[in-house]
Amino acid sequence: EATIKSKFEGVSGNISFTSRGLTKRKIYEIRNFDEGQFETIGKWSIQNGLFKNKRPVQFLGNEETAPSSMVNTLFGKRLKLGVVDEPPYSSKNLSDECIGKYHKPECWYGFCIEINNRMAEDLNFTYELVEPPDGQYGRYNPQLGRFTGLIYELQQRNIDVASALLSINTERSKVVDFLSHITDVQPVSMFVNRNEAYNDKFFFLAPLSPYVWMTILGFMMIMGIVITFLNAFSPIRMSMQPNAEESRSVLRRISTNIFLAASGFVGREGGDQVPVSPAARFVLVCWWFFTTTVISMYTANLTASITLEQSSSNINSLKDLLKQQTVSWGVYEGSATATAISTHKNKEYVNLLKRGNMLSNNSEVVRRVRDEPFVVIDEDIFLNYLFRDFCNMSMFFNDLPTYGISYAVPKNVPHGKILSLTLLRYTELGYIESLRNKWMEFNSEDKCPNEGLGSSKSFTVKVMSGLFTLLFAAAGVSMLLLLCEVITYSYIKSKDKSHDVTFLGAVRDHFLCRDIGNYTQSNQTDYSEMQNMKITNNNNSRI
Repeated sequence: EATIKSKFEGVSGNISFTSRGLTKRKIYEIRNFDEGQFETIGKWSIQNGLFKNKRPVQFLGNEETAPSSMVNTLFGKRLKLGVVDEPPYSSKNLSDECIGKYHKPECWYGFCIEINNRMAEDLNFTYELVEPPDGQYGRYNPQLGRFTGLIYELQQRNIDVASALLSINTERSKVVDFLSHITDVQPVSMFVNRNEAYNDKFFFLAPLSPYVWMTILGFMMIMGIVITFLNAFSPIRMSMQPNAEESRSVLRRISTNIFLAASGFVGREGGDQVPVSPAARFVLVCWWFFTTTVISMYTANLTASITLEQSSSNINSLKDLLKQQTVSWGVYEGSATATAISTHKNKEYVNLLKRGNMLSNNSEVVRRVRDEPFVVIDEDIFLNYLFRDFCNMSMFFNDLPTYGISYAVPKNVPHGKILSLTLLRYTELGYIESLRNKWMEFNSEDKCPNEGLGSSKSFTVKVMSGLFTLLFAAAGVSMLLLLCEVITYSYIKSKDKSHDVTFLGAVRDHFLCRDIGNYTQSNQTDYSEMQNMKITNNNNSRI
């Protein structure tokens, strides 16, 4: 009422008001105050808005930029910013210079640290970093009757800002104030594409453990010795082939029978070197049965390891995960994802927490996902970072709600508004998006070409390189065996009085092929023995 009755002569002329409190004068002059006098530079009216000449409007301090209504209350202040060591958001610098100095911003790096540094520069404040004693973001603990982590530190006013990406939910909003939304996260599930897990070039040895391979090799040698012993003392062998093996040394017979045993693993029968002794033949039949069983088990395991991806790819949702029994899973204890699962409208999802594993250690999570059929459920940003070096990860999106994450401050503090508006401005300027691309987006296509065992493409040279390496190794070992054979033969020849030659001379003669006649004669004798064995075996078959 006092305003309506007011009437006075102002700088711009007569001022009076209507019964509704509006000014009767509809046009205002815009004037600059310069050098002790006013200068009209334009007019403003309700109907036409602002009209001015070419002279700019000058504000206090001769500034042409309009002052902000936001007052910088942080100028010169030193704040305590809470932080949790969790990449890619905030990570400690582990250099020697920073040990014991993690209150300093320069001893940290990451997404949140860059935001902190930018705000400190723009708002002219300094800060130190404070970690919560329990290292947690903050969840309500019924046993303690309070929140934990950064949320508790905010409630106690031990920190001014929680500079960590806290998930925004109703429970937390009751006790702290969240700043402007920074970004969204989507709960996802990630697991190893199992048939790419065998990127080791010796993947074909994986179906059997190293101890099994060593045991098979040992029994192969034992069977060669056993077959040689049984065949040597068999009366039937002596009566049927009295002189067939007299010219052959025991070592040579053992090596022949070891080859006979080894040939069973590759589907060969060892040529004509089948023992005559019934006892030796019985042992050989048992050995072949053993090799057939081992080959079947090896083939089944190798096939399963190559095609196991199909069993993993059948899990495309949380419902599929609950229906199966072969793959286990886990959720980070106290995480926002765990809260989203426990409060989901589908009550079956509670079984994800009851039957799943509660996770806490990142190294243990990486080990289990890498070495086991294991699915981890958490935020997409965090899991993408955690498994950024893996070339064989698969992901499926859950039907869990997307939620926002941001900083938080204690309830009703004056610096909350300015920080919130600053974050909002960073979002509008695209600064937050650029940081997200820098710290949270990982593209492994160039680093991880599709050369896995389970792809529909043909096996590449890289995948099969282990087999080629094995062949090269076999060629090298065979050359060593040949060298040992030459040395042994030359030594025996040098000790034989019928050959007037030294050891080195025998080696030289061998490599110069001067004693090829002796080898030819020996080979003819072996061939005759083999022919006699074949004739005898044929006669036995007719009988």
